[in-house]
Amino acid sequence: MDITYLLNPVSQEHPGGEDLEYSAEFIHLIQLSQGKAEQQFGDFIIPTQEPDWRQIEKSALSLLARSKDLHIIILLMQAWCHQYGLVGYAQGLMLLEQTVARYWETLWPAVEQDGEPDPLMRINALQGLGDGFALAKQVRQCEFARRNGITLTVADIMKCLDGSNTEESPFPGGIDLLIAELQQGEAPVIKLIPQIAATLQCLINTLRSHLGDSGLPDMRRQMAIFHHLVQLLTPQPDTAQIEEDSQHPLPGNGNNTHQPSLSNSWQPSSIQNREQAQQALEAVRQYFLLHESSHPAPLMIARVQHLINQDFMNIMRNLAPEAVDQLEHFLGCKKQT
Repeated sequence: MDITYLLNPVSQEHPGGEDLEYSAEFIHLIQLSQGKAEQQFGDFIIPTQEPDWRQIEKSALSLLARSKDLHIIILLMQAWCHQYGLVGYAQGLMLLEQTVARYWETLWPAVEQDGEPDPLMRINALQGLGDGFALAKQVRQCEFARRNGITLTVADIMKCLDGSNTEESPFPGGIDLLIAELQQGEAPVIKLIPQIAATLQCLINTLRSHLGDSGLPDMRRQMAIFHHLVQLLTPQPDTAQIEEDSQHPLPGNGNNTHQPSLSNSWQPSSIQNREQAQQALEAVRQYFLLHESSHPAPLMIARVQHLINQDFMNIMRNLAPEAVDQLEHFLGCKKQT
């Protein structure tokens, strides 16, 4: 799953290659991805056949040498996810994110129709990333861990965490013991999950910059799942350090008998730049959308996200347009008309 060569331009003249939407090869790829429905000939029944994911991978890679098409990339992601699990998904996601970042103007489907801006076809193609579509469902069925002959999928882990699994835990000792064993054994998933979460966030940020919130695929559940898993897999602070810190409380007025404790996963020094701050804001927004959908916080956070890269005057025009004239007069920067 080397994606390096897939990120090279198809040609210098046409970096995104050609539009293959109506080609026989592209149509054949779509047909392959649909598998074969159950067939009956008299009393003889041919059962449903799953897609041949190895053949889909081969066909998709061949077509990507000719065209950087979102449909093809998403089908390749499905093929890799089926064959290689979370490792395949991580590689496919990285390929998609980098392709979108590097070739937005020239990849397919085009963002212009007849010379006029029209991103609808591209927005429709990106819907294949959404929570209700095949790729996201495949990701939830990927193996998360295997211990003592027991395989747990991403969906199994989330059911155990959110309490929707009313059956006995499929892993003896519970999730806490499983995570401890994964951390101690330095399982690949420890590094893989944060990588997936970070790539998802980068992809969403890039898509938002081009399409706005209204054009984004609905990936809120995926974002929340991987953000939750990152928190779950993050090593907890050393107990001795916590006790030492408790001996040196923050300065106050002397009357505070209780200081609210920070979540174990919160590390104030972890945000080092504006991009990381934006990612943190998005993580908070996703939490409220998923767990407290009636709370107004997502609307306010979205407003902050929209304004964060604006200069002072543009922020004021957005927040209090009626006050801009007075402010410009006060600052001596009123535009000449």
